[in-house]
Amino acid sequence: DYAVQITTDSPHFGGLSGATLEEAKSWCKLKPDAKAVTVYCDATIALPLIYAYLVDKIR
Repeated sequence: DYAVQITTDSPHFGGLSGATLEEAKSWCKLKPDAKAVTVYCDATIALPLIYAYLVDKIR
């Protein structure tokens, strides 16, 4: 399983409302061995880059 969280909030300052991917694992919302990453970036920047990478990888 894989998980990608794209956010501009930081948990250090109370952002994300505690909804980090590690929190998801602790609540069994995500498998403990899932490959998970949090991207601290605006989605309008991150998604096109991720999408372009995936399209290139598939070809």
